[in-house]
Amino acid sequence: MLKDLVKIQPDMSAAPAEPTSPNGGRIYKVLWLVNKKAQYGVNMSPYIVCLVTIDDIEKAVRIGQFLVENKLAACVNLLPEIRSIYSWQGKIHDELETLMIIKTRKDVFKDLQKAIKELHPYEVPEIITLPIDQGLPEYLQWIHDSVSPKSQTD
Repeated sequence: MLKDLVKIQPDMSAAPAEPTSPNGGRIYKVLWLVNKKAQYGVNMSPYIVCLVTIDDIEKAVRIGQFLVENKLAACVNLLPEIRSIYSWQGKIHDELETLMIIKTRKDVFKDLQKAIKELHPYEVPEIITLPIDQGLPEYLQWIHDSVSPKSQTD
């Protein structure tokens, strides 16, 4: 059985040189890689959600419009008046911000990040991504069709 062919330890950092599989090392290494991807959350999806916080709703609107107009994002949702409590430059801050939820593709992230940094007033803006592991296929296709890598739009 499969579990008899491969005994994978969850904390392995590299596939061993000698496979433990009696049928050869190839299946062992493939299954080891699959286990590592599952263990460390490697996501193969091309779609991401990018989260950005900003101090003013109008600034968020301008950034959101720029991202969509320039095909760096399919959609930007704005959630005004979220409360953020954070440490910055040795002080604890308690502020109202707007959260931008940006739906896009991984292949445009560097351009997206560059645009946000140029338009954002913060010295160090929050620009983080989360993978979209699953979604309505038609919605994911819409994201795909709405976003264009810079090389295709220039």
